[in-house]
Amino acid sequence: MVMEYFDESLVLLRRLLCWDMQEILNFKYNSYKYELGNTSFSEQLIQNYRQHNAIDYALYEHFNRTLWRKIKMAGSDFREELLHFRWLQTTMKTQCNRPSDDFAPIYIGETAWNAGFDIDATFCTWMKMWHMCYFTLLRDRNLRIQQYKRKVPQGPKSSATCGFYCEPYCVLCTDIKKSCTPHEYVTHLYREGLLLPDQSSSVKVIGHNQAIHGGKAEPIS
Repeated sequence: MVMEYFDESLVLLRRLLCWDMQEILNFKYNSYKYELGNTSFSEQLIQNYRQHNAIDYALYEHFNRTLWRKIKMAGSDFREELLHFRWLQTTMKTQCNRPSDDFAPIYIGETAWNAGFDIDATFCTWMKMWHMCYFTLLRDRNLRIQQYKRKVPQGPKSSATCGFYCEPYCVLCTDIKKSCTPHEYVTHLYREGLLLPDQSSSVKVIGHNQAIHGGKAEPIS
């Protein structure tokens, strides 16, 4: 994976692992612009830096050459696949960044690189989920499974005061409340089978007149 050629790296990874293209769609998090990004440096300073970080440069140049060698071996349709991936990325981001009052699911047709799929509110929720929410839900899931295997007695059942933020729905309920939006949490409960389809609407949890897709992803630039 080479950062400057991230799209190319993902498409190549998809091919090597036989993934569907849907598996490499992504929103960018933890991306920063540095004030020194457009600063010019003298050739002498650059050479001094290369000498001081010779191992880093050697690693980068090796994997950069390896990436382009494998891309060349990937076949003449690699460029076409890359363009399709970039179109799919833009389509997905545009759709998932729509406000809730202008949101309607769209269907992505089947191609040589992806099966057909819907970009709906649930899809966008998972795509835009903050990494801390994802990690918290994963930890909570593991704890629930461990408790079930050890037959640990559960705490108080869900009540009107705590809603879905009680056992048996969660163990790390306080952490989930801090890290996840209500819609992200409800989508997780539905996927885990802890809510039935007629219980899982975020309308009932959030109080909106329609379901929304949550998250903190970047806007389209």
